[in-house]
Amino acid sequence: MAYNIINGVTTLLASTAGTTATTGNWYRVDENVVRAGLAFQAVLTASSVGATATSSVGIEVSNDGVYPLSTAPALSISLTNTSTTYISNGGCLATSLAGAFYYVRANLVSLTSSTAGSTGSPAVTVTCGAQAYP
Repeated sequence: MAYNIINGVTTLLASTAGTTATTGNWYRVDENVVRAGLAFQAVLTASSVGATATSSVGIEVSNDGVYPLSTAPALSISLTNTSTTYISNGGCLATSLAGAFYYVRANLVSLTSSTAGSTGSPAVTVTCGAQAYP
């Protein structure tokens, strides 16, 4: 099932605490948004204060909402959070993708926390929105 991306921000992949890999649902991109281009933001939350967390997220695109256009993601986002707080500048990355793709989805490739004694699980949230019209 495909969901719609319209004007505003859409969450492609909700917080995936404790999940090391998962693929989100396809989202149909509204025609007006396709012309504007898409902007993506991924936020990595560490498992606890002082924990080191890393994540890799791929943004996949499709024209039919069933199969990705390529085996490699159209956009790769790698995050590392080594801050003494849960979210730091290293834990958030925004980037954009130009091109007329009708479906997008987020694919969490990896998510790890590597600090001994940390509690909880790291989490990643990926959002998407339309860029300003040129």
